[in-house]
Amino acid sequence: MLFWITNFLCNRKQCVVLNGEKSTWFSVLSGIPQELCAGEDPSSEIFLYADNSKIYKVIRNQSDQQKLQSILNLIKNWSDEYLLRLNIDKCKSVSYCIKHSIDTSYHTMDRNQLFSLEKVESMVDLGVHFDSNLTFSNHISGKINKAYSVLGIIKRNFIYMDKHTFILLYKSMVRPHVEFANSVWCPYKISDLKEIEKIQQRATKLVHR
Repeated sequence: MLFWITNFLCNRKQCVVLNGEKSTWFSVLSGIPQELCAGEDPSSEIFLYADNSKIYKVIRNQSDQQKLQSILNLIKNWSDEYLLRLNIDKCKSVSYCIKHSIDTSYHTMDRNQLFSLEKVESMVDLGVHFDSNLTFSNHISGKINKAYSVLGIIKRNFIYMDKHTFILLYKSMVRPHVEFANSVWCPYKISDLKEIEKIQQRATKLVHR
């Protein structure tokens, strides 16, 4: 059995806010409708984004692995039927677990050839770097390096700063990198917390006196 997952732009309105002034509301007459076919499996979830889709399922045994593979087959058949060829090189699989006790390899057909989906240890999802163990260590280190890089730019371009200028630059250019989606990757290790706090400690040294 099949079911359709749709996300149409129906009965929606939008307005523009500029400098505190709001325009009148207008109906949304065009957009990008999203539609995708999947298998009827209540334990599987599909997330549709503007330019990609993600499928996930809890794998407890070989039967769960086979169900997920069957969903992938249905999606591939649906895309072929509607002439929406998948880019196999961009199709990846990742497992979030402590240890791999079940074979979670998947495959798909393309032009009568069998291709195994590349299995990766980490994946970026909406700006957050998820590793297979959900330690977020790569994400944290990447954000720390980015914050230091921005601090370097500020230091080279602003020779003298008072505290008001510093606060404005720090809040607008540095903090967003270490605060974006922090409810997801919020660090719990003391070492990670100290490394993040060092960013602010180094930043305050840019202010004279």
